[in-house]
Amino acid sequence: MGEGMGTQGGVDGPWSLRRFSESLRALKRHAGGPSFSEIKKLTDRKPSSATLSALFAGSGKNAPRWDLVSDVVTAMLAYARQNRLNLDPRVADLGEWRRNHELLVEAMEKAVADRAARQAALLTAFSVLPTDELRHPPFPTLDELTMAWEGRPEPSGGVYLPRPDFDEELSEALASESAPYPFVLVYGDDGAGKSTSAWAAVVRVLDPSTKVLVPQDRNALAALAQAADLPTITNGPTLIWVDGMTAADLDRLTGEMLERLAGTAFIVATIAADDCATIIEGPRDWMPIARAALRSTYLLHLPYEPEIIEEVMLNASLGTESFDAGEIQDPADPEMMILRLNTARSSSPAGMALVRAAIDYRRAGLERPVSDGELRRVFPHYLADVRNFAVTDELFESGIAWAQGVGSEAEAMFVVSPHLKNGDRLWSVVRTLVDGAEPKRAIPDVLWAELIDFATPGECGGIGHRAMQLGQLAYGAQAHTKAASVPDVEARAHILAGVAYRDLGDRPASQMAFMAAYRAASRDTLASEACYAAYELGNLAAAGGDTDKAVRWWTDSAERDEWSSLAAYLALGSHYALKGEKEKALAALDRDFSGEKPAMRQHVSMLLLLLRPTAESLAEVAAVADETPLETEAQREIKRELMSYVAKRLQLAETAERTEPGETTHAEVLFDRGYTALIFGAREDAATALDQCVRCGDGRYSIEAAFELGKLLHEDGDFAGAERAWMTIVEAGDEELAPRARFNIALLRQETGDSAGAIAQLEQVLADGDPDRRAHAALLSAQILEAQDADVAVVDGFYRQAIEAGSPEWSPLALIELGVSIHRQHGPTDEALSLLRVASESEHADVAPRASWILGCFLEVCEDYDGAIQAYQMAIAAGHSDFSPAAQSSLGQLYGILNQPGLSMRHLEAAYNSGHPEYRVEAAFHMGLLHYWFARYRNAVVAFREVVVNRHSKLWPIAALFLGKVLNALDDIEGAAEAWRLAAESGTEPAAADAAAALRELRMSLEEKMD
Repeated sequence: MGEGMGTQGGVDGPWSLRRFSESLRALKRHAGGPSFSEIKKLTDRKPSSATLSALFAGSGKNAPRWDLVSDVVTAMLAYARQNRLNLDPRVADLGEWRRNHELLVEAMEKAVADRAARQAALLTAFSVLPTDELRHPPFPTLDELTMAWEGRPEPSGGVYLPRPDFDEELSEALASESAPYPFVLVYGDDGAGKSTSAWAAVVRVLDPSTKVLVPQDRNALAALAQAADLPTITNGPTLIWVDGMTAADLDRLTGEMLERLAGTAFIVATIAADDCATIIEGPRDWMPIARAALRSTYLLHLPYEPEIIEEVMLNASLGTESFDAGEIQDPADPEMMILRLNTARSSSPAGMALVRAAIDYRRAGLERPVSDGELRRVFPHYLADVRNFAVTDELFESGIAWAQGVGSEAEAMFVVSPHLKNGDRLWSVVRTLVDGAEPKRAIPDVLWAELIDFATPGECGGIGHRAMQLGQLAYGAQAHTKAASVPDVEARAHILAGVAYRDLGDRPASQMAFMAAYRAASRDTLASEACYAAYELGNLAAAGGDTDKAVRWWTDSAERDEWSSLAAYLALGSHYALKGEKEKALAALDRDFSGEKPAMRQHVSMLLLLLRPTAESLAEVAAVADETPLETEAQREIKRELMSYVAKRLQLAETAERTEPGETTHAEVLFDRGYTALIFGAREDAATALDQCVRCGDGRYSIEAAFELGKLLHEDGDFAGAERAWMTIVEAGDEELAPRARFNIALLRQETGDSAGAIAQLEQVLADGDPDRRAHAALLSAQILEAQDADVAVVDGFYRQAIEAGSPEWSPLALIELGVSIHRQHGPTDEALSLLRVASESEHADVAPRASWILGCFLEVCEDYDGAIQAYQMAIAAGHSDFSPAAQSSLGQLYGILNQPGLSMRHLEAAYNSGHPEYRVEAAFHMGLLHYWFARYRNAVVAFREVVVNRHSKLWPIAALFLGKVLNALDDIEGAAEAWRLAAESGTEPAAADAAAALRELRMSLEEKMD
């Protein structure tokens, strides 16, 4: 036939379809190029433009119908005749077109059959569901696998622990919306949770309709990459899931194969650290394809988490020349070096331990190589964290050799210095590892104590800075105190120690440090350091209630005209403002604060607003969203009061009814006067102004004034006046404040012993309120009756009313209270535990973590340790400021009971680092016990001393007893005697008696030595 006409037997269907469409386009050209509209006019069936476009483009999976082809060809032949165009007889022969169409249909049917055969083979190689269970053949969707695949990765023991950093990075990698898609290779030690963590991310991120291919044969992935019709097979969202990939599997995947796969599908694979080690520990020409594949994949390390392993077990069983490491030449392949370290848990646990220790010494601020002896100090701890092996000299040397790359072609992680320290070798670790290896791994406590012990005072300055940056305030204080023995930095080091002690809440130690800084700075005429020390001494005096001394110190600081002087002026201005001394406050604040930090400028603006309020300044302060913490509690109190005032003031201004724009009502003036006086502490003036505002009868300002007046009178002990003020709101029927006023009246009557009157008020809310208010009233009724030792059944009845009200705010709290009540009466019954579980699953941000923590405590008592661990983990995951640290502390103590010291210390450190005023100290006590049991006495001293300083209500006498023991073991006899004296004088038994006995024994021992 003519140009482009005809098909060929034996070729694939798509090629035949393209050739056939080319023949149609050729006929269109030779027939004079009729437009689609002209062709449609000459056809019988009048096909649409879209149909014609598909026909001439050769698109579609099937051959076009003959009646359509015949109609269109006939129309084009007619168009040629109309335009007197002569065509090749074969092109104009409709019978020839019919024969070629039949060949096309045959080719397309064969292509369909071939594709079906290939897909049947792939179904065997890649599908994990039987054909009769597939809703979307030939491959299952992610949604189908999640529901029906028995082999899907599941956490051992049913416990899945999220790893936020890993989860976030994998989720970001899977968020790619277009090709090339990532080949994510998750590697880690056996038991690290690679499969479950990766699968959880896949289910969380990818669309449920994503097709999933799971290779059942190790050659299947390479075969798929080479398939000619790969784009057809993986058409649409596709995931290739390869769990348990091996080094040999990677060595089959060339760069071209990976590039082809990345153009069509996500690949998520897991591989054991040992397989990675097999690839990278061999000679450089070993497994070159696998090496190249490692470099081209998105490598994602899942660190070995002992917590997961232990949890599964519990479920199943119930003066040297500096030689900076930064001078070492960067490795040729940093990623491979980090990969080698991360996968060394099996190949060289001693090497991993030593390299980690050297890295942590650098990260902790030691800017020089470390000696053999310094590594040996912490080697047992680091080795135990990797593998529970006995420490030997041979094991230590084998680790050193591995880190140097001895016996392999791997680049050295350790480089030996040409110098010695006391006969010891000196080792520098490659900077790449310091900066990039396991950046989220915390530096253990044991290293800080050992480092500060052997470091010189000159080195301790940098160590202290680093410790404070990492939140290790106790070790920061220790390091800076040691650094203060260097004359050139004495004042500044004492200041930094004082800051650390201040943030720890150790006011006496902080005061001593700042006083030492002030004296050293005054002696050495260091005006800036003296100015800052005086300012902080003023803050400490104010916190201790000695405002006269605070003013003297602030004045000393302010008059020095140094960088801290403005902070001192602000402290003076705040002090005078709170005392109502307006002129003195304005005089102190009459300074240029424009160059200071936003928090300080904001606070100055707030004070000036109170002292000289304007409408513009009100709006300006209300718009401020700076959450930078202010420096003193007095400043924080002013900020809270002022922001409350601004919010009320603007809200009232918006709702107030005025006859003229800008008009100020008498009630508004009185409210401003009363609220401002209240902030400044002029309570009598505030009460007078607010009472006058209430008497104005203004619909908005008088109601707000009555509420504030009630609070003021209640605080001053005028209960009758407070009730009258709040009753004004109740009688006015204010929709927003009347229920709150009733609650306040109920609490007031309870406080005065009138429980019946309190309940009467709450019954009104129970009768008339919405679900939230009914639940709140029932809960409060139960708590009032419980405090009066009322019948337990009546109390629990109110809790059940609160639950039945279905309030998202108050019903979950009632669940907790009822669960605790039942537990108190009958122990951990099914109902008590069920109530707490329901509360823990609520969406209440405060109640859910609290319920999880309490549930964990109850389950622990029942010796359901697996359930307790999961409950504590739920509370921890919530990130609550109170109950997450509580759960961390409780979980740490539980792991201690279960003889899992590593896990115990990890959770106790998390509670300690939370900074929570109660659970930080509680965790410090139990950390001290762990350090004591393992003879890490320097660490124990730090932990026990913090408990004693903070005077934990129950634990400090016991902590003082143990502090004496560890100080005695460290030959600090004077310190031990002082600690035991404190414990003996506490009167808390048995700690007091044991401490007194220890003191007597110590004195007898000293007397014997003197004789």
